[in-house]
Amino acid sequence: MKNNLLKYSFIAACIALTPVASLRAEDAMKPDGTNHEKNEKMQMDGCMMMNGKMMECKGGKQMEMTKDMEMSDGTKVMKDGSVMMKGGKTMKMKDGDMIGMDGKMMPRTPAATMAH
Repeated sequence: MKNNLLKYSFIAACIALTPVASLRAEDAMKPDGTNHEKNEKMQMDGCMMMNGKMMECKGGKQMEMTKDMEMSDGTKVMKDGSVMMKGGKTMKMKDGDMIGMDGKMMPRTPAATMAH
């Protein structure tokens, strides 16, 4: 049950990382009911600790991190959940912790917080 709760929390986190876009005429759906270009632009990437493993959210899909990552602001995220901020401060991510590709920590989702 805890694994399912964390899995759904991670999915919710990926959705929460998706920015809200303003509606414009060029953003309107195509006649077939899709807007693939807009959906691709709206996806936001990041990392999350889930079940003691670092997961990468990329293009709306989740996968286990296979290598350390450097975020756009210089923050480094390691596979073991260690984070070194660009200023040198270090921290260890816990289940439910999320960080965007911009290096900013995201608030935990309520479901991820309840799983502790």
